[in-house]
Amino acid sequence: MATEKTKKSTESKNKKEIKKDTKKSNKSSESKKSAWVRFRIFCHGVKSEISKVHWPSKEDMVRYSIATIVFIIFCSLFFYLIEVIFALIQSLISSSRPHIKDLPRDSEGRAIIDLTNPPIFEDADYFRQSALYFLENNCYTKLKPNSNPNSEYRKFWDREIDRCYNGM
Repeated sequence: MATEKTKKSTESKNKKEIKKDTKKSNKSSESKKSAWVRFRIFCHGVKSEISKVHWPSKEDMVRYSIATIVFIIFCSLFFYLIEVIFALIQSLISSSRPHIKDLPRDSEGRAIIDLTNPPIFEDADYFRQSALYFLENNCYTKLKPNSNPNSEYRKFWDREIDRCYNGM
């Protein structure tokens, strides 16, 4: 009986060793496979995985591409406008803005203004006379409207327009 137990135990040990040896031989045979065989196995796996992918139709791709491009353009314009608005606000509240009296003048005495860096209009009397008249009378002139180019009304507005355009 003892001999039967020892036989069974030795047989089971032998079977385990054989299994271990076959596993080792499988691993070693896999590692011994050439690079070309392993590459072919890899390509076969890639091909089988790609066949499982649901590919969109041409119409879907065109629609998705157009939607993506439109979204990118919209976002670009949105962020560009935000940047321009913040830059304008910063230039308006900046303490480095020049005063109108410090700006260079042209040959007629008008201030040369850079619109990207607007000056501070301090002690500028360009529009003061018209503004004070408007505050007192609730109108710019008491003259009667007349379309004649030589009328006082037309001359008044020509002077006002000239002051707006030329700052005089």
